Formats: sequence, structure tokens, C-alpha cells
Amino acid sequence: MKQATTCVLLSACIVALGLSSAAAQQRQGINSVPLVTRDVTGVPGKEMTLLQIDLAPGGASGLHTHPGDEHGTVVEGTLMVRIGNDDFKPVTVGQTFSAPPNTPMEIKNTSDKPVKVINVLILEKGKPRSTPVHSPNH
Repeated sequence: MKQATTCVLLSACIVALGLSSAAAQQRQGINSVPLVTRDVTGVPGKEMTLLQIDLAPGGASGLHTHPGDEHGTVVEGTLMVRIGNDDFKPVTVGQTFSAPPNTPMEIKNTSDKPVKVINVLILEKGKPRSTPVHSPNH
């Protein structure tokens, strides 16, 4: 019985590492730094997180979802953004993009210059900021 339990646990760890590795492979050249997290006034259980996201040339988030609203503004460079089933679209300095909760999305830098984005996420407290999507459709 102990050997069977050990095998099951080992198999689960290998699967988890494989998924983590796949997520890490699609997420590259990107650095996300939380600047501020605050409660949303009048909305119990919700918080706002302000993030600075830096993408090196060739950097990408990989396909992912957020459990709440996302609003981003490009402050440097040109960002390529894909939300839902849409194609990638360029978002330039001063322009914004938004993604509804649980909608697959991806950002990437296809230029030879860095890209900087300021994001606002409105999430339920305790939820992860993002979750990788493993889908053959995207």
C-alpha cells in the first residue's frame, strides 16, 4: 500500500512539473511587478492590483486568463494583444486594452525594443492573478 501511495504521489508531482514547465515555456522575457494592492471600496471581497509589466524584445505572457477584470495601458513601445478568439492587435503608447474575467488572452512584444505596460486587475481576494491556459485552439 505504501508503494502504491508513493507511486501516485510521484506521478502527480511529475504531471505538475510538466504543466509548470509548459507554462514557463510559453511565458518568457516578461517581468510583472505588483506596485499596489488595495481593497475596492464598497465591494467586499474584491481588491485592485496595479502592476508594472516589462516585456523584453520577443517576450510573451503565454495564453492565460484572469479571474477578474484586466485593464492595461501601454507606456512604452508597441504591445501585441490577443483577447478571446480575436487576432493579435497592436496597442501603442497611451492606448489601452481590457479583458473580461476568465477570457483567454495573451500579450507579446514582437519588436526589437522593450515594452512597458501598467495593468489594473480587479480580483476576488485570495484568487491567483492569472492562470495559464492549455488549449490547442489558441
